[in-house]
Amino acid sequence: MIAVYAWLSLTGGVPRNDLAQRWPSEAITLAEQIQALPPQAQHAWYERNMRSVHDCAVLPDLAPASYTTKAGTL
Repeated sequence: MIAVYAWLSLTGGVPRNDLAQRWPSEAITLAEQIQALPPQAQHAWYERNMRSVHDCAVLPDLAPASYTTKAGTL
């Protein structure tokens, strides 16, 4: 779930080098993969995973592939 916070930081304009001081490299890499998705897919990823932060019954789904389709984005 740290990737959500890394993605929020990247989206907010925090340079990658600054993130490396706070978040694990795996979280930063995943955040960059999500940031490369179209805006609507990024939004779906964020909404889905923030639900899991607030509701323990909702499992996170951090995989970028879950938010795209062969024909485009969700």
